[in-house]
Amino acid sequence: MILEAVELSQYTPKSEKVIVDDDITVEHLMPRDWERHWPLTTATLEERETLIDTIGNLTLLTKSLNPAVSNGPWATKREQIRKHDKLDLNRDLPDTWDEKAVRARTEVLLGMAMKLWPRPQKASATGV
Repeated sequence: MILEAVELSQYTPKSEKVIVDDDITVEHLMPRDWERHWPLTTATLEERETLIDTIGNLTLLTKSLNPAVSNGPWATKREQIRKHDKLDLNRDLPDTWDEKAVRARTEVLLGMAMKLWPRPQKASATGV
């Protein structure tokens, strides 16, 4: 729901809109089964496992594209996403996908979500 809302919030009156429907699934950019193609470099195992399920590592892909790119290496996955995917959400995926990229994308997506769903203003000490 959050990823869909972020995607839809990017559209302007000039945008060609992609319909987010039942054909769209959630995909882990860095897969849960990362060991084969995603060696640890600067991250710890605990850090990697923690970041896998954060919003910055998630995206939306069609049901047919998702399994085609699922656990492969990033260069191949990114190439296929760029070739076949039309969502704004995936437009600026970087050349390297690692923990730093996941954290950066998390900050961007959370910032966008906070604009969509701002938290209530705190009441002043006088209750006004």
